[in-house]
Amino acid sequence: MNDHTPFPSPPPTAPWWHPGMPTGTAPAAPARRTGIPGLASWAQRATAAGIEVGIAGGLMTAYLTALSALSPAFAALQVLALLADTDIRGALAGGYWVVGGAWLVVQWAERGRTGQGLGGRLVGIVTVDEDTGAPIGAARAIWRGVLHGLDALPAFAGFVRPVTHVRRQTWADTISRSVVVRRELIERIALPRQQP
Repeated sequence: MNDHTPFPSPPPTAPWWHPGMPTGTAPAAPARRTGIPGLASWAQRATAAGIEVGIAGGLMTAYLTALSALSPAFAALQVLALLADTDIRGALAGGYWVVGGAWLVVQWAERGRTGQGLGGRLVGIVTVDEDTGAPIGAARAIWRGVLHGLDALPAFAGFVRPVTHVRRQTWADTISRSVVVRRELIERIALPRQQP
């Protein structure tokens, strides 16, 4: 090979460069994929979740308030339980988490059945199957709610993911194959089906 052998042309898989282009020319940035029209914004999703989690927190606070207000009755109940060789303090403390958790599970199941929990109804967003556009069903919605635990790790990164993701999905959405859309999109799709 002599010193004047030309460099081979780049393979066709490098379309940003061609012979004759000045050296040092930077490749064009790839076009950014645009989001799918009709998807719920991060703010809408956060507001809906905040409503539902806020109500769960309110119910948990009400439970603690009731325990405090009725402490003499619960103390008498605890004495009776201890006489029967039973300790109910753990059950009473566990009720705090049961009340909040039960509220969230009911909301998840309703979201699976109709596409909307209370927060979604108030904000105007619907959770649907990414392939069919139909509600995802109660069992799958509850599983999606449990999977949101993954979105909290690390540092709530999964909950921030919809800001940059093309389908605005959290990791729980991706795993459960669901998307969150604005209600008017569903209404626009459903309207032609209702007409004869």
